[in-house]
Amino acid sequence: GMLMRRMDEAAGVSTPPRKEGDRVSRYQLTRIIYGTQDVLIAEGVTEHKDKFVLKRCTTPTAARERTTLRLMKERDSECRHVVRLVDFVGEAEGGGGGSWLVLELGEYNLAAWLHDRRYAPSWSETLEAGHAIGSALAFVHSQGYVLNDVKPSNVVRFGARWKLIDFGAAAEAGAQCVAFTSTYCSPELARAFL
Repeated sequence: GMLMRRMDEAAGVSTPPRKEGDRVSRYQLTRIIYGTQDVLIAEGVTEHKDKFVLKRCTTPTAARERTTLRLMKERDSECRHVVRLVDFVGEAEGGGGGSWLVLELGEYNLAAWLHDRRYAPSWSETLEAGHAIGSALAFVHSQGYVLNDVKPSNVVRFGARWKLIDFGAAAEAGAQCVAFTSTYCSPELARAFL
């Protein structure tokens, strides 16, 4: 932990930000949401107390996700269907270990929402969420992309809207898919890999 970090600093080795309190450019990490060896998702805050989600992943994945989100934002400037890309911090500026996407901060994901309702939301709530998810997927598909990782934790509430997040596995329609969550993949994809 701290001893290894001090030894790295003394040796001139850069340690990527990975814990609460670490800085990524102008953002300070305030809460780790999810982390693996390849991905770190954290809540961050600016000096003006604006809150965002910061997502560090390998540079190729971050670059692909950044490109996809920028295209979606150009075609839907209000970002009614997909999470808004606010900023991008390159590997050098972000402290090494990958690039950082800075995204708008949502309130809660569909998995938590369903759990809070004991997996029995009202009919009108179900229709609202289903319509929002269907509209978002239709928008993404109309832009020539397939998300490849649609699951309850990747649908997040932002104010009055449900939006899709996590475009790291997105691909252009017809392209070979290489990333997905096995427990949530489409039947066609499961058959292809079995």
